[in-house]
Amino acid sequence: MTRPSGLLPGALHAAASVVTHPTRTLLDLSVATSRLPVVGPVFKPLGSLTAITLFAARVAPEYISDMRAPHVDLRRPPAAEKPKPDKVRDRALSELALQRAVGDLEPTPEAAARAAERPVRCRNRRTARAVLRNEPYTDLPRGPRLDVWADESARAGERRPVLLFIPGGGWIFGMRQGQGGALLKHLSEAGWVCVTIDYRSAPHDRWPAHIIDAKRAVAWIRENIAEYGGDPESVAVAGGSAGGHIASLLGLTPNNPRFQPGFEDVDTTVRAVVGLYGRYDWESRDTLERKRLMGFIEHVVVGTALEDDPQLYRDSSPIHLAAADAPPFLVVHGDSDSIIPVEQGRDFAVRLAEVSDQVVRYAELPGAGHAYDVLDAERARATARAVEQFLAAVQTSATAVPLTVVGGASAV
Repeated sequence: MTRPSGLLPGALHAAASVVTHPTRTLLDLSVATSRLPVVGPVFKPLGSLTAITLFAARVAPEYISDMRAPHVDLRRPPAAEKPKPDKVRDRALSELALQRAVGDLEPTPEAAARAAERPVRCRNRRTARAVLRNEPYTDLPRGPRLDVWADESARAGERRPVLLFIPGGGWIFGMRQGQGGALLKHLSEAGWVCVTIDYRSAPHDRWPAHIIDAKRAVAWIRENIAEYGGDPESVAVAGGSAGGHIASLLGLTPNNPRFQPGFEDVDTTVRAVVGLYGRYDWESRDTLERKRLMGFIEHVVVGTALEDDPQLYRDSSPIHLAAADAPPFLVVHGDSDSIIPVEQGRDFAVRLAEVSDQVVRYAELPGAGHAYDVLDAERARATARAVEQFLAAVQTSATAVPLTVVGGASAV
């Protein structure tokens, strides 16, 4: 039997791909099969599992390095040993860093009036609650959902300021559960209305689906938040890790039609941005860590190489979008972050301060690792207080304030 021309070379190429890149081949296969009618959803978990494997492969060297770092080298004198972390001291220094970053900011008259009207509450009484749960905010079938949090005293038409919180997850998860709890509770009890969202994630929904969903959430807030006591014209955004990247990008790309397909006429500007241990550079490969990260983003998150669509990567890189009209920013990063190095936050804050006409504040937290607010209640509460103070000062302010960099870095 005569075989069709090209079949054997194609088969050999496919076999070689499986042998040389088994994980990536499995990822591509799972994405393709998940789009099949009827049976597609059955294959979707396979892609997520493969993406997790690739993500773990990227971060494992950093974790291993961190685990080895405290080991004592017996060939060196004791004076060369790395001192053991002092958690109590580092937490105290972290709180000091946060307060130094925002302590001189005065609340706007609106924020001061709101604080004065807030009733004194029993310390042990929980007053924040989810007033809306699991609400779809797009027209996608089985699309992402959101929760709305508010104090029990919130009433429709009050026009309280609104915070949109975007969770992290390495761009391969976009689930709102388990993240931002301390911040949402604190701000809700301080008179804010808070919205936390799920969003589509890779590999099944490639970038820029993530930022499109975040902007869809702003559109939902504009249309619906007044029903829950929020002010649709006073929206700030915060996020951690990948959510910090998305939140920052949301603040720096107002009304960008590339990220608002089908709802280009909706105003997606925000009053302020809070980035927690975020990734702000989607282009640089100048370190081994950044080279690994870019490989992961290209193959898993975007599905397109930087060289094939440089404009998409530039449009998705907050550090390169910093401009004079950027909204006020608070950037917080731990100096012991082994997933996203502290230089990401530090360099981004410095770049913003160079060009922005608005408030830029940066706090570098000694001893704090990645997602510190999820596992460290004391730092989480201190961060929530600092975020409230920052937002109270800038939510309606147009006054430029110099950058303050505190913690492990010197003032700039």
